[in-house]
Amino acid sequence: MVPLAWAMQSAGHDVRFAVHPEATATVAGTGLQPVAVGRPLHMGTFMERESVIAGLGFDISEDPATLDAERTLGILTWYTTVFLQNVTDETFMDDLVAEARAWRPGLVVWDALSYAGPVAARACGAAHARLLFGLDLLGRMRHRFQEQRRGLPPEARDDVLAEWLDVHLRRHGGGFTEADATGDWTVDPMPPPLALDSGLPADSPRIAMRQPPYNGPSQVPRWLREPPSGRPRVCVTLGLSLREMWDAGLSVGDLLAAVADLDVEVVTTLPPDDEARRALPPNVRAVDFVPLTALLPSCSAVVHHGGAGTLHSAVAHAVPQLIVPDAVWDPRLLGERLAELGAGAIVTPDRLTPERLRRELLRLLEDPSARAAAARLSRSALTSPGPDAVARILTSGRHARK
Repeated sequence: MVPLAWAMQSAGHDVRFAVHPEATATVAGTGLQPVAVGRPLHMGTFMERESVIAGLGFDISEDPATLDAERTLGILTWYTTVFLQNVTDETFMDDLVAEARAWRPGLVVWDALSYAGPVAARACGAAHARLLFGLDLLGRMRHRFQEQRRGLPPEARDDVLAEWLDVHLRRHGGGFTEADATGDWTVDPMPPPLALDSGLPADSPRIAMRQPPYNGPSQVPRWLREPPSGRPRVCVTLGLSLREMWDAGLSVGDLLAAVADLDVEVVTTLPPDDEARRALPPNVRAVDFVPLTALLPSCSAVVHHGGAGTLHSAVAHAVPQLIVPDAVWDPRLLGERLAELGAGAIVTPDRLTPERLRRELLRLLEDPSARAAAARLSRSALTSPGPDAVARILTSGRHARK
């Protein structure tokens, strides 16, 4: 969202960035103007709630074509009642509506999981665009649900997302329309070969956008400014420990030990107190943080959990990717798509062993076709319009509400 917001600000538009209170310092660090709305959310703590962990069984990445109506409704009900309604609760919505009515923006760009955006846009008469952060899994699941519910008896056609939004829209003078679920536009930052056809309605067009890598405020460390050692460099960035994320019975240290005898230089991001730092192999450099835009151009492969930021950075620099997907949202699908394209590989947590990771990493390093496929994917991403062009489309006024 930051590159698009900056494109609009650079074009002369007044931009405000509405976030939960704890995120205002992060937004201010980008040079944009934050506006605090709602109560603190603390997403990390929220994701540890028992109701959230229990709901991971409702896998939004399941192929909707294989699901019956009951399963589809169950997935959408959990995401709406447990996730969406907590991320954008009534206080957040009311604060954002008040800000929008006072400021009167002509356009609201909203994160695809923050449905306060369309409510605020409708309340102040603005056009609005849904900005995806990954694959449009919620849109795809909703499209399948709408197909299925047409064949159900009226008493079984519950639409929990529409009903929830309708309550809030009516509190602020409106009523639900399908555009409130999809936006007047959907902005999709995924490279074309990775993007998902979610069945968007014709009056809510999808706009592809090239996503420039963005790693936040950072400095290039001195060691990264020195000439590479000559050995292939591999970036390993897995976020939380494997034991915490997947209960896989493995640690990052186990995986690093598996590549200790390879003729590679490994750069891994680890917290200062991570146990893996106590016994690092000689070919491993551990850092708290490193800007991927500075590191990845020197890398021959990257191992990560499938997060959008790392993925976009790797695509931009044509680096083959080994995905060890976490259980949240789309990393598994993205890993599968990268593998199909030949630009990467995937090892799911249930099949993860140090030997398997070592084998897949060596294949990516030694097979020239992996680097060639990553380069093709990178060139394909460049065919999408950049944030400046998308900003012009969104601010052209063609969707302005009367």
